[in-house]
Amino acid sequence: MIKYFLCAGLITLLWISTSFADGDSRKSTPDEKAFTLKVFSTFENALPEPHDGWEMVGKTDIMPPDYVVSGQEEFPMRVDYFIKWQDSAKINAAKAEINQQLISITKKQNAVERMKESTAEMDRLAKEFGKAFETKDNAKIEAIQKQINEISKKINEQGAADKKVIDQKIAELTPHDIELRVDFSANLFYQQFMDIPAKQDVFEGCKIFRIDELGQTEQGWREGSTYIFIGYFNYVKQDSNPYMEAKPIPGILHTKVQTVVIRITGEKNRAQEFIKKMDLKAIKSLMGS
Repeated sequence: MIKYFLCAGLITLLWISTSFADGDSRKSTPDEKAFTLKVFSTFENALPEPHDGWEMVGKTDIMPPDYVVSGQEEFPMRVDYFIKWQDSAKINAAKAEINQQLISITKKQNAVERMKESTAEMDRLAKEFGKAFETKDNAKIEAIQKQINEISKKINEQGAADKKVIDQKIAELTPHDIELRVDFSANLFYQQFMDIPAKQDVFEGCKIFRIDELGQTEQGWREGSTYIFIGYFNYVKQDSNPYMEAKPIPGILHTKVQTVVIRITGEKNRAQEFIKKMDLKAIKSLMGS
C-alpha cells in the first residue's frame, strides 16, 4: 500500500511537472481564483494573534493562481498556505553566548598551539623520511613511518575529544521552543508519518496526532509536529510507516474542499495552546464549500 501511494504520488508530480514544462496548462477560471482566495483568507483569519515578542519570518502570499495544470477540473484543487514565527531575540542571544563560549573553550583546549607543535614535528619527520629514503635505510623509514602514524592518531583522537566538548556545549546552549510553523493544505488526501505518532487525540471533532522529532539543528532544536485532520481520514499502520488516508468523493466540483490537513511544527505544549486558540470552526466551515 505504501509503495502504491508513493508511486502514485510520484507519477502525479511527474505528470504535473511535465505538463507545465511542456506548456500543457491553462488559465485559471474566475471560480478557481475565488476558491483559492477564499481558502487562503479562511486559513489566515483562523490564526490566533502572534506570540508576544515573536517575529513573523515567512508566509504564503495571498494571490490566486494565474494558471493551473490542464485537467485541473478533473480532480480536487489543492491549496497550500504556511506561516512561520520565531523568537529572534532568544535565537540571537543564544548565538552570541555560544560564540563566546566556543572562543573560551578553544583557548582552554590550546588547539592552535598543539597543531603548530604537531605540524612542526611532522615537518621534521618528513625531512628525516626523505633522507632515509635517499639512503635506502629501510629500518629508519619504518621507524619514522611508525612515529608519523602515532602522531596522526594522537591528532585525530585529540580532535575528536575537542569536538565532543564543543558539541556538548553547543547542545547545552542551543535554545528550545524558538520557532513555530503552521502549514495548511486543502484537498490533501494522504499524509505519511516518519514515525509512530506519540499521541492521538480528538479536539473540536478533528483527529489530532503528535510526532516528536527531537533533534538538534544549526538553527535550534527540532521539536516535532502536531497534525490536525479534517475530513473522512483513516489512520493506517503498516509496518513502521503509518499514514492518514482519505478518498476523494467523486462527482464533486474540484473547487470544493473535501479535506484539510494542518501541520504545526514546534514545541508540543506551545503547539497545543496554539491549537486551542485557532478558529477550527471557521476552517471546518470550508468543508464542501
